[in-house]
Amino acid sequence: MIKPEALTPDRLGSLCSAITDNPDRFRVLRRIHLNQATLGPKLDASMAGTVQEGTPLIILMLKATGNDVSGDTPVEIGMLKCYATRNADGNCAMSVAAGYQGVEFPGGALSDEQQGALGLTNEALQGQAFDDAHIAALMHDDPIVISHNALTSRRFFDTRFPAHARLRWGCSARDLDWHKRYGYQGKILETLCMQTGAFYESGRSINEAAALAWLLNRHSCMVSQLLARADQDETLVDAFGLPLEQKATVRQAGFEWVADGRGKRLHKRVPFDQAESLQQWLTGLGAVPGLVTLDCRSRFAAM
Repeated sequence: MIKPEALTPDRLGSLCSAITDNPDRFRVLRRIHLNQATLGPKLDASMAGTVQEGTPLIILMLKATGNDVSGDTPVEIGMLKCYATRNADGNCAMSVAAGYQGVEFPGGALSDEQQGALGLTNEALQGQAFDDAHIAALMHDDPIVISHNALTSRRFFDTRFPAHARLRWGCSARDLDWHKRYGYQGKILETLCMQTGAFYESGRSINEAAALAWLLNRHSCMVSQLLARADQDETLVDAFGLPLEQKATVRQAGFEWVADGRGKRLHKRVPFDQAESLQQWLTGLGAVPGLVTLDCRSRFAAM
């Protein structure tokens, strides 16, 4: 891991002078702290099972031994229990009530490559297990779960915690139009935070959850948009038999490649009420559309 240059008092003084003289040549980033005031009150594990005013949310970030849900295993989970309340303008603000950070031994030793990618050692994982009771307390009021990669995180989470497999999920990467609506470039969480003038200590799931909560609270309409989307039924629209010359057009419309038991194809997740018009559009391009409708509690779940 690359370590940043140490800031000695002399070095800091010269940098401050350089920034003052040439501010357009520098960008100053502030650290997102887990307990900073913008995230809400100090995290308290004893509050995990309490009921508070507002819509309950879980900001969840998860790390696994790989990306194959059938063969890999979650080894770290970071969760923030939040409550979203409506402002006078109809948008939402989140406050953080409780948190959880845990690791679990995956059942076998990690390779050197896995340890490097996860920032976890076999010694740190040995004998560790997730606190199922604490996680159940966080989930007691049927919260909406928000993850920055819900498509993968949900499948690992549901497999490890089947008792919570019918929660509603939202995806901050997929459900928000970061570029067109909010003016950001890209969707990687660390990059989004940097564009807002902030950074966080990457590598730990709880820090990533805190960064996502902080970022969502920067735009009051983001939380309300995620809540509304998580409560909607969804349709998976597949573009089977698409002519080669139309694939670029479909990709520009937000379709992504997927490969599973139904074959390799381009598909897109849309709210239920948008599926019919998208089906007609694909038919006009010469494709054979396939539609699979999911209720709001099946979004991002394994099929």
